[in-house]
Amino acid sequence: MALHWNLNAIPDHESVCFMASPYNDPAHGITKGDRIMNPVSNTMIWVTLAIDIGNWTPAAMPEVWARVSAYQALFGALMADQDGPIYLTKDQVMAHVGLSTNVSYKSKTVWRKHVMDRADKEAGNGWDPEPIQYARKWREARVAERASEAA
Repeated sequence: MALHWNLNAIPDHESVCFMASPYNDPAHGITKGDRIMNPVSNTMIWVTLAIDIGNWTPAAMPEVWARVSAYQALFGALMADQDGPIYLTKDQVMAHVGLSTNVSYKSKTVWRKHVMDRADKEAGNGWDPEPIQYARKWREARVAERASEAA
């Protein structure tokens, strides 16, 4: 199923969710200064899958932050750049109140069980870490590539 998202209900979404590209990215047709999505906003969209909360209403935001914080504590930063991991902050998460996606809500109990099962597997209890290691290596290579392009 495709991930569908909407940023229009985020207060001041134009300045929160979009920015001028700080670099050229010819492979993606981006020139320095082009309007692009803020990488933090892009991460927030995808994080809805990790935390199983698709509608970030004001009432949901304490639970959104609790899940993002717990997820990062267990599995590490959700972003990275040439200098290393970047942890999402509470202010960054709260700035995205109004974000909506087609991700279904899972109760705290169901989500916590799912996350703890994954943590248990990642700790080496019968889980194959190769796909995660591959993804981390790919991300590190992409960050290094962007850093060399920016230089």
